[in-house]
Amino acid sequence: MIKKTILLSTDIQLSMAKLAVPLLILFFLLSFIPSQAALPLHTPIQKDHSTGQYIISAYLKTPLKLTKLVLDLGATYSWVNCDDYISSTYQHIPCNSSIANSLSAYACMDTCEDPPGPNCGNNSFSFLLDNPIKAVDYRKVNGINAALVDSLALPNTQGSLVSISNFIFSCARTGFLKGLAKGVTGLAALGNSNLSIPVQINKGLPFLSKLFCHVLVRIHVSTWSGSFWVVKGLIISCKELTSQNHFFTLLLFLTRLEEILIQITTDSLLNIM
Repeated sequence: MIKKTILLSTDIQLSMAKLAVPLLILFFLLSFIPSQAALPLHTPIQKDHSTGQYIISAYLKTPLKLTKLVLDLGATYSWVNCDDYISSTYQHIPCNSSIANSLSAYACMDTCEDPPGPNCGNNSFSFLLDNPIKAVDYRKVNGINAALVDSLALPNTQGSLVSISNFIFSCARTGFLKGLAKGVTGLAALGNSNLSIPVQINKGLPFLSKLFCHVLVRIHVSTWSGSFWVVKGLIISCKELTSQNHFFTLLLFLTRLEEILIQITTDSLLNIM
């Protein structure tokens, strides 16, 4: 079991009780465990000022294509607009498959009314979608959409893409994009679910650590030294994935350029995202 040591100054401990101001999310990191050569995954998060939404850049499909997704910390699964979805590796999930059974399928599409494609597959598992930004008129937009399995990749700190081939998400019709920032084609789920992006990456890349964090930045100053990160001027919300893939959350707040030291007693790197 990984043991973590957290050192805080007295002023910082007092300031944690007064936390009330949300700050800006700037980056997203996941890090590997066993090899010193393994690098953290680093996916920048940008704020769309016209909508106030936070956007993550990921890579989907084969060949991989840059995809912008709205970040949703409470969503149980991700979804992507599939009206123009082209990939040589996507697969539907059969209704009677072990994957569908483990996901407690919301619906099973026996026969497609439209020509078969990413949005619809015969005898395939389907999700009932929602848009957390703007309510969807289900009289005009089909809320039941096909689940897909395809490749997902995120860049590491040197810019190389690291991928998993069995990422599960839902298709979505264009009508679900209403209210989302310009250029966004879907939603990235970070909620407490077996289908959230952190959990699926952890399963697809089993050498990942079980700990990841959102770093919400007021002043971005961070350095790497040996077996620990020294981070200054940050809010760090850490979530640990248990064997049941539930999250344990720790929130730390630094009001000044004080140092917080989180040290791992193994050779692993700290997951910071």
